Amino acid sequence: MLTSEIANNIVQETMTRLDRNINIINTEGYIIASGDPSRVGKMHVAALEAIQSGQTIVITEHNQHLWDGARCGMNMPVSFQNQIVGVIGITGEPEEIAEFAELVRMTTELMLNQAFQIPQQEWRSRTKEVVMEQLIKPMPDLKQIDKQLQLLSMELRPPYYAYVLRMDQTLEYNSMLLQKTEDIFGSHHVLTVLLDAHRACIFVFGLSDQVRSQKIEAWLDLIRRSAVPFHLGCSNGATRREDIATIVEEAEFALRYGDQDQQILLYAGLEPQMIVLQSNPLTSQRYLEQVLAGMSETAVQTLQAFFNCNMNIQDTANALSLHKNTIVYRLKKVKEITGYDPQIFRDALALQTAIWLYTEALLKGENTHDLVAK
Repeated sequence: MLTSEIANNIVQETMTRLDRNINIINTEGYIIASGDPSRVGKMHVAALEAIQSGQTIVITEHNQHLWDGARCGMNMPVSFQNQIVGVIGITGEPEEIAEFAELVRMTTELMLNQAFQIPQQEWRSRTKEVVMEQLIKPMPDLKQIDKQLQLLSMELRPPYYAYVLRMDQTLEYNSMLLQKTEDIFGSHHVLTVLLDAHRACIFVFGLSDQVRSQKIEAWLDLIRRSAVPFHLGCSNGATRREDIATIVEEAEFALRYGDQDQQILLYAGLEPQMIVLQSNPLTSQRYLEQVLAGMSETAVQTLQAFFNCNMNIQDTANALSLHKNTIVYRLKKVKEITGYDPQIFRDALALQTAIWLYTEALLKGENTHDLVAK
């Protein structure tokens, strides 16, 4: 624990504040760092006695002869996690250094704790990221994940929820936000991972619906106060660990296909669209060619607005700033071209399915010129 690197840092930091020589001695009694380089590597008998007794050894002119080569000063045991890990020695007349010696020891122990905590925090953070990266794989190794969670003293407990946050901000800001996210939800109830410079996945587990809702509100309030534009995709809940990767997909799907005019995008209600888009590509292409062939881009846009308005003609007209009769005319043309009547539920479902597939093809940059006329 008390390495030469840490000991030298302690000596340098302490001696900048004191006009005294500082020695750091390991548990074997050897000086591993000192303001006097000539003493490094030498045995310090008084310090070894301090380690063995657990008591501070004060060396004066009167007892100096008891320890071969000792100089006047104080040698104080240094503890870490209730174990003596070394000694810090201050050279000087005990009467002069006694008033600040205890402060030096406490400062040394504080620096030791900080030196330990930083790599510990980095390790915990990286382990959590690894767990989250494994959880979002299609076939996660749950046994391996459990082992890693045990090291973190964590346990995955339902219900499970996934959120994918997209922000118009840099990676540095997102990293800071993720730490605050953990503070809000509790370190044993959330796992986070950055998906890219602007997207992060937040996996929340083991919280009741009421508590989770409260924490979500506090978290959203934090994000909104940052004044950075954002969208949040929200999954449905799950109770089986095998479904964790699926709910992460749900959150990502909601973020991508939800109403972008809204900040909070729910997966609930988008299930039919996701099922359609997961269908066989060749089957989807054939279906598109069958349904949309001969239709115009204007007709497609009108149909989607019509479906978004729950097949209400007047609401569709208002949404598109058109006359009601124009919408009626366009819907009749769709029926004439495709054979599907947009005002009949079964036909409307067929048309909506085709539009979802068409929109997905556009997003992927696929060639759709032969399907829909501009």
